[in-house]
Amino acid sequence: MLDPRGRYRPQGGILTTGLRCAGLGWSGATDDPSLLADPAEPATMVDQAEKTGPGLPQPDHALRSAEAQHQGEAHLAEAEQEVDERKRGLGKAARIRDGCRREVADLELQLDYAHEEAQEAGHRVADAEEALALAEQPLRAAQVRLHNKKSCLND
Repeated sequence: MLDPRGRYRPQGGILTTGLRCAGLGWSGATDDPSLLADPAEPATMVDQAEKTGPGLPQPDHALRSAEAQHQGEAHLAEAEQEVDERKRGLGKAARIRDGCRREVADLELQLDYAHEEAQEAGHRVADAEEALALAEQPLRAAQVRLHNKKSCLND
């Protein structure tokens, strides 16, 4: 701390630029003595430091924070929109599934009715075949008699 200008800067509360060694003393980014902190007013410099923050001016930090918040909100809005679209898709798929289930139930009911009708038709066919067999007996007997008569006449 050989350079009196460099000595007062740390006492003022903040450094706006880094000090660098130049020979036997320290020098800031500028050698303008009006920019040196006045040791009689350290509270003013501390107030200024609280407003701008350490090492990064507040407006840049606020801008970055606002941008990050805006990006986060945009991502959130996109995610919410995607969730809403997927919910709509899920609802549509559920309605289609329910419709298919109703259609399957209707088809199964129709199939049960068709099986019952086929069984009834099978019974009717069996009954008709039996009735036909009974009806053919007298016919065959008559045919046999007719054949026998023809044979007797030809003999």
